[in-house]
Amino acid sequence: MKLYKKQLNSLEELKKEKRRLKNKLNETQLFSAPANITRENATGSPNLLTALTEIISSPSTAGTVGSLAMPLLSMAGEKIRKKYLLRFTKEFIGGYAKWKAVEIGFKAARSYIKSRKKKKAEKKAAEA
Repeated sequence: MKLYKKQLNSLEELKKEKRRLKNKLNETQLFSAPANITRENATGSPNLLTALTEIISSPSTAGTVGSLAMPLLSMAGEKIRKKYLLRFTKEFIGGYAKWKAVEIGFKAARSYIKSRKKKKAEKKAAEA
């Protein structure tokens, strides 16, 4: 069973191939939307088939999100977009605040338990 299309005969060839692939990966723009997804063609009547094709053929996750988000945002009206963005922002900030409160509460409880154990140990040592 062949795992890689090239025949690499030495460790040096493997290292060269690894460097070549890393350079090739660095050259591609991972976090850019596909070139044909722009504000102009997204604000018109979006074609669902085109958007689905872009999602499937997108080389990166950011491109996939971009190719899906632009047509969907153009379908929604301005009022709906603002409503959902506001709701998302509130959820995000509220979720972060809740997470921080739980984290701080956990740390406080842990330090309280440690201090009680330390006081009990000091009290036992003083009695003995």
